Amino acid sequence: MICLDVLIHYGDEAFRQLCLRLAHASRGPLIITYAPYNRLLAAMHWVGGHFPQSQRRTDIQMASESLVHNVLDEASRQITRSVRISCGFYHVQLIEALPR
Repeated sequence: MICLDVLIHYGDEAFRQLCLRLAHASRGPLIITYAPYNRLLAAMHWVGGHFPQSQRRTDIQMASESLVHNVLDEASRQITRSVRISCGFYHVQLIEALPR
């Protein structure tokens, strides 16, 4: 199951529910991206919210590493690969989680 650049738009509880649903729908690897929480990026995102609507930042929800690990643990998944992808204002964590 692959879900790229979707979960970054959901808050903690919705993120949890979607990850669990995706994990249970697949017997194979779960490959997802999420926006990892970072204080500097959170501050930049907050500032971006004060620009005029036509120049505003996209609405992303950053997830803590502990949230992601806890949700995948709850889904009986183990992270086997994890890569940070950053380019300009695009910052995500790409992970692969396999069933235990």
